[in-house]
Amino acid sequence: MDIKKTGVAGSETKQDVLVKVEPGLNGIEIKITSSLGMLYYKQIASSVDETASRYGIANALITVVDYGALDFVIRARTESAILRASHEIEKKFYVDKKDVEYKLRRSRLYLPGNNPYLMQGVAYYGADGIILDLEDSVPVEEKDSARILVSYALKNMDFGASERMVRINPIDVCGSEDIESVLQQKPDVILIPKCETEHDVKKIAECLEKNEKRFNLYGYQAKIIPIIESAKGVENAYEIASVSERTVALAFGAEDYTVSLGVRKSKCEEELLFARQSIANGAKAAGVQASDTVYSDIDDLNGLRKSTEKSKMLGFDGRGVIHPSQIEIVHSVFMPSVEEIEEAKEIIEVFNKAKEEGSGVLKHKGKMIDMPVVLRAKRTVSTAKTIHQE
Repeated sequence: MDIKKTGVAGSETKQDVLVKVEPGLNGIEIKITSSLGMLYYKQIASSVDETASRYGIANALITVVDYGALDFVIRARTESAILRASHEIEKKFYVDKKDVEYKLRRSRLYLPGNNPYLMQGVAYYGADGIILDLEDSVPVEEKDSARILVSYALKNMDFGASERMVRINPIDVCGSEDIESVLQQKPDVILIPKCETEHDVKKIAECLEKNEKRFNLYGYQAKIIPIIESAKGVENAYEIASVSERTVALAFGAEDYTVSLGVRKSKCEEELLFARQSIANGAKAAGVQASDTVYSDIDDLNGLRKSTEKSKMLGFDGRGVIHPSQIEIVHSVFMPSVEEIEEAKEIIEVFNKAKEEGSGVLKHKGKMIDMPVVLRAKRTVSTAKTIHQE
């Protein structure tokens, strides 16, 4: 094993030992300082040398500062320092985990797919996602015409920086026909309504794959956002979120959910807490984003802000909106605060310093931090940068 850089393990506390391993040129050189003087010098040197030999190290400078450590502690600290110096710890711990391609999805604006007037100027709304809806907002007798209109809109309209989304009808109603009509225009995301099981997602994924091949859409793959709108769907949130690699987020639809629960949707939204927590947790467990339900009272902007702050606290990355006037408030809530950004930068700085020093100890403001905290900090800084570049 080659020593690439300096690796340090242990501490300057009673019955511990501080071991530093550095690149060397002429074999293994061991320097020892012990609180017990020369009494255990040979034993310490032997333990360190045996540990280094076990890893096949040819050249290294190993400095040991002993504070009365037992033999097993000396061997353990030596091994840890060697692994840190040889990049093994970095490979296993510090490796940058590749997230699913991250996009801002703070807001998804619903527009009826049968109303060309409301589609005008969507690029100026500033929503992260524009949903051309073929489901609830379109009367049954207009669904065939709406899917054609949506297809033309996808081809001819300027969406600006917004993701082009289409909410289709359930697959067993006319969802497959919706997909056949709009897929040639390569929408970014297909939203699956009233999703209750992983099989609902599988059916859509299979339909998408079949039509992508049929229309020779090589290099293109439509993403999926299942919308959970029932008690059954809430129970299956994780399975729904994790079954397809196409899935980028899990969304919540509270209007139909409260109907399935047999309760009224209230101003305080207490009846939504379990569903929100389940959906957010299921999404994050599957490694995808979570998007909260719409706030239906477009005149109550203060209520929208409070509801959205609760969404953020529960782990959501964004929410649905039904009017352009709601977008600015939703975006402001999901924008990381100055304090959050500064703390994230400090955590990343601690992480980078520990990485350079070969230390596995990450400590910030008196608290130990682990890799998920570092990843969250990186996401916070990345989100802030993305927003400021808009």
